Order: sequence, then C-alpha cells, then structure tokens
Amino acid sequence: MSVKKLLLMVGAVLLLASGAVAQDSFNNNLLEILQSKGILSSQEVSALQKKDAADPEAGAAVQEALVLLLKEKGVLTKEDAAFIFGGEAAQDDSPKLSQEASPDLGGKGSGRELVGVLDDGFCLKTRDGSSQFHLKGLLQADYKTYDYDLEPAGIGTDPGTDGFDIRRARLIAKGKLSPLFDFAMSYEFQGVSSRRLLDAYVNARIHDVFSLRAGQFKEPFGLEALSSDSDLFFTERSMGFGLNPGRDVGVMAFGGFWDNALYYRLGMFNGDGMDDATGGNVDEPEVCARIGATPFAHAGIPLLKGFHLGASGSYQRADANTVSLDISTAGRTDFFSVATNAKFSIIRNCDTLIRHGADAAWTYGPVALFGEYIQVRYDDIESKAQTFDAEMTGYYGAGAWIITGEPVLVSQGAIQPVIPANPLGDGGYGAFGLAFRYDNFDAGDKVYDTLVFVGDSVREAEAITFGFNWYLNQYARFSVEATHTTFDQPLLIYRDSSTGTSLYSDKEDMIISRFQLGF
Repeated sequence: MSVKKLLLMVGAVLLLASGAVAQDSFNNNLLEILQSKGILSSQEVSALQKKDAADPEAGAAVQEALVLLLKEKGVLTKEDAAFIFGGEAAQDDSPKLSQEASPDLGGKGSGRELVGVLDDGFCLKTRDGSSQFHLKGLLQADYKTYDYDLEPAGIGTDPGTDGFDIRRARLIAKGKLSPLFDFAMSYEFQGVSSRRLLDAYVNARIHDVFSLRAGQFKEPFGLEALSSDSDLFFTERSMGFGLNPGRDVGVMAFGGFWDNALYYRLGMFNGDGMDDATGGNVDEPEVCARIGATPFAHAGIPLLKGFHLGASGSYQRADANTVSLDISTAGRTDFFSVATNAKFSIIRNCDTLIRHGADAAWTYGPVALFGEYIQVRYDDIESKAQTFDAEMTGYYGAGAWIITGEPVLVSQGAIQPVIPANPLGDGGYGAFGLAFRYDNFDAGDKVYDTLVFVGDSVREAEAITFGFNWYLNQYARFSVEATHTTFDQPLLIYRDSSTGTSLYSDKEDMIISRFQLGF
C-alpha cells in the first residue's frame, strides 16, 4: 500500500471516529489538503462543504460520501473502503452516493477535473483519460561543413556554405475531445519564408477498421515520409523523398485489422500541396492510397515478428502548374529542379501524374534494416515541339544498430522513437546508435534532355551516409553524420553575380552535427 493511500485511510478512519466538536475543522482541513494535491476538484470540495454546512448533524454522511468518492477515483480500493467502514464493504450502488453526492459532485454544470502530467509533451487530461490536451515542441540546431572539387580550379572562391542553422523549430498541439474525436496542429517557425501551418486535422475514430481524417496532413505515401522528423536515424531524408506527394488538404479513411497486422489508408486531396501553395487548374482530386502489413506479427516467430511490407500509390489529373519537383542532397543542396518555366517555358500542358512506391523493413531487437523505392511519372507533357512522358526514380537501403541494446520498432508504417533504458543524468549514459544508408536518384534521359538546364541540374546522383546518434534521454539527442554525394555531371555550386564567376563540382562531402530537443 502506498504512503498516500495509508494516510488517506488513516484520515478517513479518524473522520469517522472523531467527535462533533472537532469534526468541522478536521473535515475542512482534510478537504483542502486533498484539493491541493489534485485528488479532489474545487467543485467537489465545495459540494461537500455545502452539504456539511447545510446540516451540522450530517458529518457522518459527508465522511461516507468522501470515502466512496475516493473509491470511485481509484485512490481507495473496495477493500480499503470496507476496512474504513469497519469491515462492511462499500457498495457501488450506494444510495447515499448515487442519489445525493454524485449529482452535486459530477453533474453537468461542474465540468470535469483536469490533471497535469508529462506524457507525450506537456499534457492536461481528465482523470479517466477520455479528454486530453498535449503541447509539444521540436528544436533541431545544426552545424554543417562542406567540401567540393570546384571547377575551374585555382580561383579560390569559397561558396560560403559552412555554418550554423536552425533546421526546425516547431510547436505542436494535439488532443482528444472524446473517445471519438481527436485533433493535431503543428506550426513551423524556422525561416522567414517557411513559417507556416504544417498540420491541422481532426480524426473521427469510428471503429478500429474504419476511421476518418480531414484537414491538412501528410498524404499516405512511403515509410520514410510518414515517419516523424524527430524519429529518423538520419538528419535528413533520402534524395527520393522529393518525389513524395507531401502534405496536402483533403480527407482520408484509415483503419486496421488483426491488431493492425494489416492496415490501410485511402484519401482524396487537392493535389497541389499545402493550403498556402499555388494551385493548379484541375478540379479533379488526387487519390492516394497505402497498404501495409506485418505478416508474421502473430506467428510466434521472434525473428520475423518485426518484418513489415508497404506499398503506396497516387494518381491525379495534372496540368502545367503542378509539374514541379525539387530534389536535394543530405546537405540540402538542390541538384535537380523541374518547374513550368524550367527550360524556355517548355511545359504547356500535362495529362496525368502517377506515383507508386514500395518499402520494406525488418527489426529484431536493436537492429533494423529498411529500404524504399519510389517512381514518379508525368504522362503526355506537351511542349512546343513534342509530347512525351517523363519518369524519375529514387531508392535507398539503410540499416541501424542501437549499440546499447534498446529495441528498434516500426509500427503501422512509421519508425518509432528510441527510448534509452539508462538516461543520462539518471545513473546512466543514454543510448548509442550507428546508422548507414546508400541512396540513389535517377531523372532519366528524357527528363534531363528536355526539362532541365545542364549544370543547374544533374541526371543522376548517389550518396553514402554514415551516422552516429547519442540518445541522451527520451527528449534530447546528439547526432554526427557524414555524407559523400557524387553527381554524374558537374553541378553549379556557386555563382558570383558581380563577376559572373561560376563554380561547379561533381561531388559534395558534408559533415553535420545536430542537437535535437523534442518533447
């Protein structure tokens, strides 16, 4: 039995045994203490005090109501209450509690008591957990240093790309209004031009196999894209991430079967990005779907339990305004860019945009292997001279190992956070992990020949990344990462507008260190 429960039981026994002279003062003191500790709400204390004041002879009834109320809240067990009442078990359907105490203590006008806890951010919730509000945040501070083989050589111009950076600074609010409805909103503060609302949606959780989401959120496409920025093993996503549809405004049905061993997502969206993006001229919605499975989740085979497969696809009627792609390296250097006016205002129209992708992941204890393939195809792009199709692909293969033994998990197509078993400052040193990734992007000959400027974009790039992660505790993380990226042709790295000097490189070496705080 906890000390708190023992004190409450002793106090309740003294209440029942106390004389009439000291009873009022004792009652009020105890009620004030219970309120200060968050066990009783102000409405409940007020109701009990009013009941006592209305009938000075009703002290025993007030005490009984208090004991039964504490039992309802789970502070006292049925056996505890029986002990206090001298061996007579308190009945759940006690007429004194249900007919007298309950209407005053929990009626419609009294509201529901909230308690504050540190659980998935700063959280206010009702004691029964039916309603809750979470305030979360994410801060990522980076230092990056770059190295290039600049051409022409000997000029000695530094591109000036080394330095500190605030990569992300987000405020996130999420909550549950009832078991049926919950919501989430997130806002990005980093960068003058990128301060914007990222997520704003509500879920209607009708049933485990069928629920609805409406608002602005990530389209259901890909393992990497649907994993949180704070939970990835790498500081930046793969190069093929730029082929994903990203966030959009729409509605989505989702659900799972067999304890989510099989899950699905099916949504309709505007097809032109976030709410503040420039839209296209097509009224038909984009359709995006994802299906995933952990086929051996319930097979009882530990080695295969963490095996996950996923497939995603999207289709939309496109136009010239929606032919837009920007692909960047792990150092956030743009090396491939397509837009309506990318080359002599060449794009006059486009028929359809089709994406499809496949991903797989396997986790076993502290080890994870995962990879993904994405292909994007624009059909019937019309230029002044011809009509053609454009196809781009990206893929990666990666692995992670938590040296200190903490498990790595993938759940419903998203990488889950690593929680150190022995946090720093609590008798431990946190958790340590290593990560490796091979990454490839290929624009295809047709795209490279017709849609982009040589030098400003390259046709193919590949990269190798090695990373080290130190998870100080469940909130803080320090990462050091090195990435070597090669291009099939020299890429424009720097252009001096005053002298007209242009420097190119066929590779980029980048080292990044990051401190992350997320709560």
